[in-house]
Amino acid sequence: MRIDLHLHTVHSGDSSITLGEALRWCERRGLDGFAVTDHDTVEGVRGLPREGGCLIIP
Repeated sequence: MRIDLHLHTVHSGDSSITLGEALRWCERRGLDGFAVTDHDTVEGVRGLPREGGCLIIP
């Protein structure tokens, strides 16, 4: 299982990627999932999609 354990979204201020873009990024690279590691917020993982092949770790 291949998982990226450190990924920020626009909600962190350290990235310009949205959650949807992160999902497409994950699929393009053949990853099984990723962990959202935004600073001081969980906004990036609110309303997580329930379908798809990528595991998202909040």
